[in-house]
Amino acid sequence: MIKEVEQIKTKRRFLCRCECGNEVIARMESLRSGNTQSCGCFKSERVSETQVVDLTGHRYGHLTVLERSYDKKSVGKAIHSFWVCHCDCGKQIVVSSNALRSGHTLSCGHLRGGRRVSKKGQKKRKLDAPRSVAPGNRYNKLIAVERLSEKLHNEEAWSCKCDCGNETVATKSQLLGGRKKSCGCLRRKSPANLIDLTGKRFGSLVVVGRNGRTSTDSALWLCKCDCGRDVTVSGTLLRRGDAVSCGCQKPAQVENARSILLTEKSVDGVQVPLLTKKVRSDSSTGYKGIRRRERNGMVYYDAYITIKGKRINAAPKKTLDEAVEERRRLEEQYHKPYIEALEVLKDEQQ
Repeated sequence: MIKEVEQIKTKRRFLCRCECGNEVIARMESLRSGNTQSCGCFKSERVSETQVVDLTGHRYGHLTVLERSYDKKSVGKAIHSFWVCHCDCGKQIVVSSNALRSGHTLSCGHLRGGRRVSKKGQKKRKLDAPRSVAPGNRYNKLIAVERLSEKLHNEEAWSCKCDCGNETVATKSQLLGGRKKSCGCLRRKSPANLIDLTGKRFGSLVVVGRNGRTSTDSALWLCKCDCGRDVTVSGTLLRRGDAVSCGCQKPAQVENARSILLTEKSVDGVQVPLLTKKVRSDSSTGYKGIRRRERNGMVYYDAYITIKGKRINAAPKKTLDEAVEERRRLEEQYHKPYIEALEVLKDEQQ
């Protein structure tokens, strides 16, 4: 923690420096509750090595994946894995797995040589690209049939026939820009760069095979849990580690968390994580341990604190700021010794 910065809606904020060297502004409640533990670099470490799909040897456009990259400059705050790729032109670049599998990056950049670039760096269409749509011309899987009298999205519209036999309507810019390649049948097909998860294990789940798609076109997989139940899970949730069972492990996880709270995170019978718990959403003042009340037409603010089941009340204050300062004094006196004792206990265990 470096210094305190300007508050936003009575929320105290601090400028902090992460161990990786980056600086970030965090709220006091997030720091004390543990919701904010880094600048974001810690998120990339949440995905274990067993959950990262190996792309070594795969080919995406002009790029061939050589090996995993662990360079901090390339990883940054992203949660995707990064890979060293060899381009057909001879250059090597580092690309995220998301950019490779989505088709966003297909080369080291040499494919952009035939494009005209504006002063702001925005890509323009190819110099030799056609400027009009003609009947009978092919645009990916679509063949233009005839121009329609009515416009679509205030643009010139064309009736097209897809290779699958269906008919569809597309605008001129969609056809020339390649933004519409079919009647929609391509979305229902598995892409060439789809990673097969069949047979892989994610926690207690073993992937059996594909089982359709979500409404956002994400792949769904049928999985067998160790308890014997079958469950359909999104591939994204599997690779990210958010889905590790059919739900049968939740009671055990809750019981394990309760056991850790009572044994490893308690000092003299005090459950320390509860001391730093953030303020409730239904708080009338927006601060933990401060109650607003009216008496004889006057508004008062009562600061209080609870420790070992005993509530300690401070003298009523006329302003909220005074009550906040009194609450901080109570936390320093009653909560801080237990928080520091838990940190000492953790250091001794390490």
